Amino acid sequence: MTGEYEKITEEKIDGVIIIRPEYTAATADNAAAFKQMIITKVDNGENKIVVDLSDIGYMDSSFLGSLVLSLKKSVAGGGSLKLIMRDEESAVRTMFENTRMFKVFQHYPDLDSALNSFK
Repeated sequence: MTGEYEKITEEKIDGVIIIRPEYTAATADNAAAFKQMIITKVDNGENKIVVDLSDIGYMDSSFLGSLVLSLKKSVAGGGSLKLIMRDEESAVRTMFENTRMFKVFQHYPDLDSALNSFK
């Protein structure tokens, strides 16, 4: 699992944690590590989270499930989890549209928009 953490970068801006999974494919192979990272953040009081999905070319249902559970954990902790999706034509964005996950997740085209949504 440690190896999967190495494929996730993070930074903190104005009290918001920005997480960037550096996977070309977000699958069951890395979903557990990703979810655990979010849970640990929320458990430590860091519950304002932005996940930048811009570099992910493919996402399976296991990873989508980890995002949903992470959102629930963040909201239960008094925070929020929001997404960045830059590419209007990406397969990940199409999956979110087809599964109606955009009704569940707040999403933004860039980091500035996502950060401003917390103000």
